[in-house]
Amino acid sequence: MSMPVELDPHAEAEARDAFLWYLERNARAALAFESELDFAIQQISDSPSTYPIIEDDLRRFTLRRFPYSILYTIGSVSVRILAIAHQHRRPGYWRAR
Repeated sequence: MSMPVELDPHAEAEARDAFLWYLERNARAALAFESELDFAIQQISDSPSTYPIIEDDLRRFTLRRFPYSILYTIGSVSVRILAIAHQHRRPGYWRAR
């Protein structure tokens, strides 16, 4: 059974910024990024405990075609996405969320 997914406002902004960055360079890449992100969020919703714990209760889903990871926690009634983080920029910046 799927769990509802909540995006932290910072994570929403990160997704939007990444999409716009790809869009400025290539519309196809932007759409592919959006599609892969949607797929990833659905996978997380469907099977939240499947993906590895990286510390405490924080889990990571790594996108296949783009250098981004989705960092999230599983609550009692929903999944909370804390960051959609570029894998090569500012490691750990999202920890304060």
